[in-house]
Amino acid sequence: MYENIFGDSCASSPVRVDAGLLVHPVQSLGYVLTEADRAGTLDARLAASFGVRGKDLGRLKSGEDVQGVGADGAPCVVRASDCVSKPTPGRRLLFLGDTCDSAGVLPLGRGFAAVVHESTFDDSSAALALPRGHSTARMAGAFAAAAGAEALILTHFSQVMRDWWAVRGVALNEPATLLMPCSASALSPRMLLPPLSWMRLSPRRSQVTRA
Repeated sequence: MYENIFGDSCASSPVRVDAGLLVHPVQSLGYVLTEADRAGTLDARLAASFGVRGKDLGRLKSGEDVQGVGADGAPCVVRASDCVSKPTPGRRLLFLGDTCDSAGVLPLGRGFAAVVHESTFDDSSAALALPRGHSTARMAGAFAAAAGAEALILTHFSQVMRDWWAVRGVALNEPATLLMPCSASALSPRMLLPPLSWMRLSPRRSQVTRA
């Protein structure tokens, strides 16, 4: 494991980077990118009802309790925990290099907004995958489910594999027995994205269409 690999040199960065070793003939890494938690939202109307104004609103949002006025007109303490929502956990992205086994990054955690996983071969060429240190779409789908991914993005395709829509179905329906006893069918078909080389972006309509 390579935890917080940029360390204090990037203390001000909104993203933390961790890495784990993957199985491949040459060294290959998987990177976990984690956003900083987003601060909670101040309920300004509630704070105002206690007479909190000006700079005290900023102190309250930063987590500091401040002085206010109660409904009976008496001084009171306005607690930040009552007026500010809980922080929103930062999103996590897992970006994997070449691999035939991605389990080495799982100690870094599960639950990712997206997993970017290679899919060099489809099932018809599965016998070529492991000896070369690469994965199939089925393996990628299994790992994404094991890692608790909300979205799976497939990449790194062999030129012999061109039937994207068949590969997409395999990745979504894999029962994920390779790493964990959970179902990749939990991945929404709308969340499994094709590779950019097979997509056409339409900026005016803000949509993705099949090339």
